[in-house]
Amino acid sequence: MMSAAWVLLGHGSNILRVLIAFPYPTYRSLKAILSDTKEDDIACLRYWVVFALFCCAEVVLDIVLGLMPLFGLYSSLKLIMILWLMAPIPLNGTDLVFHKVILPLFQEHESKLDELAELTNLQANKLINNSRATAEDALKKTF
Repeated sequence: MMSAAWVLLGHGSNILRVLIAFPYPTYRSLKAILSDTKEDDIACLRYWVVFALFCCAEVVLDIVLGLMPLFGLYSSLKLIMILWLMAPIPLNGTDLVFHKVILPLFQEHESKLDELAELTNLQANKLINNSRATAEDALKKTF
């Protein structure tokens, strides 16, 4: 009984959340990749987009809500949310969140996001090139 409470309400919920959020959707994604239809591919991509944003929000919420005495309830709600995102029901969480929240926000800010992505790509390439040059210089000095 105590171990079940630890899993559902304590830090064990992280293990349970990973076991729920990744294996089955990964299996479904692999099946979708191997199928000839695009509909299942799109459904899987939507899940991963929504889940990725859920994980980003979770980082912030974990810090804020982790300090409150109802952390067990919060952990249980996260598990329920993930199950709802995966549920094969008409009011699927992934479809609802994607179409009602993510897609409208993305369409509204797409040009700004494109600029940010391009800037990030340029900065990453610059960092990599500088690191490579620094490493090459260090190697030349060593030998």
